[in-house]
Amino acid sequence: MNHSIVKKAKLILEDIRYGLDLAKNWDEDNFDYFYKYFSHTDIEVRKYSLLVFAAGIGNWLSGSATIFVPYLNDSFTPGKRYIFEDYIKSFIDNKQKVQADFPAIYNDIMITLLELEKQKKFDSIVQITNIDVINNLQKLLNDTDKKTLKYHSYNNVLKEAGLNTMFE
Repeated sequence: MNHSIVKKAKLILEDIRYGLDLAKNWDEDNFDYFYKYFSHTDIEVRKYSLLVFAAGIGNWLSGSATIFVPYLNDSFTPGKRYIFEDYIKSFIDNKQKVQADFPAIYNDIMITLLELEKQKKFDSIVQITNIDVINNLQKLLNDTDKKTLKYHSYNNVLKEAGLNTMFE
C-alpha cells in the first residue's frame, strides 16, 4: 500500500523539479486520498502526500489546474475527488508535525495558501464549503507570522524531498 501511494504521487509530481505548479498527471489512475497520509508513520508516504497537496494548491494558484472541490459541490459526481475540506483539515490537524518534519514543504504550502487568499481564490468556494473549515483556515493564515516565511525557497523544498534541484 505505501509503495502504491508514493508511486501515484510520483506520477502526479513528474515535473515538479521546475515548480509545484507544474504537477500535471491528475489522472484518475493516480488518484488517492493523500490527505489521509499527512500523519502516516512512513516518512516517504507523508512527504509525497504533502507534496501532492502542495502541487494541487500550486496548480490552483497558477491557474493550470483546479483539482479541489468542496463537499457541497453537486456539479461533480461522487467518487474520486480531491475534497478541499479534507486536505485543509488534515493539514491543520497535523500542522506541528508537518512543520517539524518538513519545514520547507510547510513553508511552501503556507505561502501558497496565503497567496490564494490574497488573490481571493477561496471566494469561489467559500459559499459552498464547510464554514468551520474556512474559519480554521482563516485562523491559521491570520496566526501565521509572515516574517518567518521564506519566499523564493523552492530549491529547499526539492532538497527536503530528496529530489534534484533545477540547478543540479
